[in-house]
Amino acid sequence: MLIQKKRNLFKNDLFGIKSKMFIWRIAYGIRQRNQFIAKDLECLLNMSMCITIPDNEEEAVKLEWIYDKYKSLITEIEGDMKRVNDKIYNYRNKGSCRE
Repeated sequence: MLIQKKRNLFKNDLFGIKSKMFIWRIAYGIRQRNQFIAKDLECLLNMSMCITIPDNEEEAVKLEWIYDKYKSLITEIEGDMKRVNDKIYNYRNKGSCRE
């Protein structure tokens, strides 16, 4: 019975491949998430444009749902932008401490 050793690509990480792959995966995930949010916003805006002035209670309920969903997406985007702003602030403060 032949036992094969597991080969680890990152065993001897001389060139920093492991950290580059990690950062790439995080960046790819963030890009995908942003694309999904953008598509959601586009769909919500298209739905709201189809119902300009609600004629009945059903359309009013749909518009209310669209508004609530839009509001939650906007707060999510604002939270992300706040985190980005905090990262920039921390980076600038670290840079001033080094000098």
